[in-house]
Amino acid sequence: MVKAKLILIVVLIVLILIFVVQNIEIVSINFLFWSFNIQRPLLLLITVCIGFLLGVFVTLSTKKHK
Repeated sequence: MVKAKLILIVVLIVLILIFVVQNIEIVSINFLFWSFNIQRPLLLLITVCIGFLLGVFVTLSTKKHK
């Protein structure tokens, strides 16, 4: 079971990296009062990391309540 999880994680990381590499472009971000330009792969990686961290925090907080 641990080996299957490891394989799944590696496959997901490879797929995310392929997706990021294929989307090389600079995009403009406007958030509230801030405006800046950032490369799309960097934006996608930041978004994936934030989503991962939110998932970890939600999982940890639900385990504490049980």
